[in-house]
Amino acid sequence: EGALQAPVWTLPLEKMEEMAMIHQPDVREMSYQTRITADESRKALLKLFPGISLSTSRQRDDNSFTLNKDWYEAGLRVTWNLMNLLSGPSQMAFSKTSEEVVAAKRLALRMALLSQVHVAWRQFEQASIQLQRTDELYQVEKALARHMENRASQDAQSPLDRISSSTSAILAELRRYQSLAQAHNALGRMMATTGQDPAVTPIREGSLADLTTRVDNWLAGQLTQPQSRKEAAATPAKPVSPPVAAAATPTRPVTTPVEAKATPTQAKPEPAATVNAAAQTHTGPGKHYRKLHVLQPGENVTVYEQSKNQLWSRIGERQWISSTFIDINP
Repeated sequence: EGALQAPVWTLPLEKMEEMAMIHQPDVREMSYQTRITADESRKALLKLFPGISLSTSRQRDDNSFTLNKDWYEAGLRVTWNLMNLLSGPSQMAFSKTSEEVVAAKRLALRMALLSQVHVAWRQFEQASIQLQRTDELYQVEKALARHMENRASQDAQSPLDRISSSTSAILAELRRYQSLAQAHNALGRMMATTGQDPAVTPIREGSLADLTTRVDNWLAGQLTQPQSRKEAAATPAKPVSPPVAAAATPTRPVTTPVEAKATPTQAKPEPAATVNAAAQTHTGPGKHYRKLHVLQPGENVTVYEQSKNQLWSRIGERQWISSTFIDINP
């Protein structure tokens, strides 16, 4: 069984801080509140000015003795509220204090948000390291359980020791998957802190499998950012490309050499491996990824890339299989 891979996060810390300041709804709300406070201050200032009203009207009189039966009237009225005038200094002081309070709240919110980004980032790093350690511990417990099983089969170990060793291996596997869940939980907290919401259209549309595929595709697009800090506990899969004469590839070639052509399209490659036993395929290089379908012995597949530890091979679009279940054709 291959090692569990922690979710990869390659976004630099500086970029995370910038995204949190831009996409966090609390920061936007505080910006709107600052604008509202400024408008309220202008409103209080305008109340101190006198009120001016204009009035016009058209008049008519049917009296036969009048010389002009139609005429127009116009008027100008100026009013001034003395109470508003007397309370003007206190209102201006109140508006200024309100703006200062909003500015202080905005600064405090930004500092708290930056602290939250740093804490989430550190928690994700610790969760990735913890996953790596629990995975190594599980491999050791599994090997010990296998040795105990062999010794018990040769009557060199008591059944109680074998049961105890198997129980320890099961507990180690449980802690292993708990660490994986904590790593994904830390990843979710980082994405929530930076204001990243999955763009997967309404949840009511499509089936659960379709929604899972859309979320996986969105995560693949969000997490493939330029590397700018040290890698997580596990790195993404490394592509394995066919050898060509123009350049040397650092990975082990698994496909048959083909002649390079200058055409924009490439012919469909021939099957490069054969399935040697019934094997389950997954959406990623590990058993913790979602299961797809089972391949039968004798089926031909094409290996497009392999994981860094060479334990998993990609045989299609988001289709991975354990390398122990395939034989690379010469």
